[in-house]
Amino acid sequence: MKFDLATFAVRRWQFTLVAFGLLVMLGINAFNTVPRSEDPHFPVPIVVVRAVLPGAEPTEIEQLITDPIEDAVDGLDNIDKIESFSGDGAAVISVHFTWDVDPERKYDQVVREVNAIRGNLPAGLTRLDIQRVRTSEVAIVQVALTSDILPMRRLEKTADRLRERLDWYRGERAAAPPA
Repeated sequence: MKFDLATFAVRRWQFTLVAFGLLVMLGINAFNTVPRSEDPHFPVPIVVVRAVLPGAEPTEIEQLITDPIEDAVDGLDNIDKIESFSGDGAAVISVHFTWDVDPERKYDQVVREVNAIRGNLPAGLTRLDIQRVRTSEVAIVQVALTSDILPMRRLEKTADRLRERLDWYRGERAAAPPA
């Protein structure tokens, strides 16, 4: 006796209909429960150091901040390259490690080295951030407020009002939108 699937499916059409219904339900369930993200997470061996010294020229930033930080992290093992940018009042140093290292361990080493020289950096340094590069953290919107004539306090107040308004539109609503 030979089993013929096509004949079975046609003769027992109710069974076939139920089987396809179950397959559709399984597909819908799988679609709704599979985790999704814009970018998959995988560890990237890059650490970024950002420093802000208001009012400093790019040459001052390079001499006072960029070069000392580069020298401090240059002694670490498995460095692929170090990229830096020195601009008006800010410096960004990216430390790229080889892909065979543990990114969390290298981040800790960079933090240790930068904190060791923190006392030698200028006193007017308003921000010194050390961050890992993560593929799961994607900025949707970035806003920068700049002005040649407005004072910093006025820009901060404007930024706070803008942040409140964006929070309200994002869903953290109070009774009425902020003015």
